Order: sequence, then structure tokens, then C-alpha cells
Amino acid sequence: MHFNTGYRPEAIPLVERFARVFGEYDTVVTPSASFAGMVRENHPVLAE
Repeated sequence: MHFNTGYRPEAIPLVERFARVFGEYDTVVTPSASFAGMVRENHPVLAE
């Protein structure tokens, strides 16, 4: 939500937390295609 509404700096701590919580898993299941797209396409960019 933060990234999509223009709050990119505020999204970075959320991306870092997501990486800590789910980093050890091979697969994360979500019912939301937009969330899956965000993780796949934008998390690597924000994590740099």
C-alpha cells in the first residue's frame, strides 16, 4: 500500500521486515495477485 501510493521511503521498513519474517521459506502463498506482484517486482528494488 505504501509503495503504490507514493510513500516509497515508508515502505522500506516493511520490505525489510517481510524479508526477515519470510526469508527462510521457499514459497509464500497469498490470495492477492497485487501483493504477489509487489513482492516479486518491487521488493528487490526497495531492498537495494
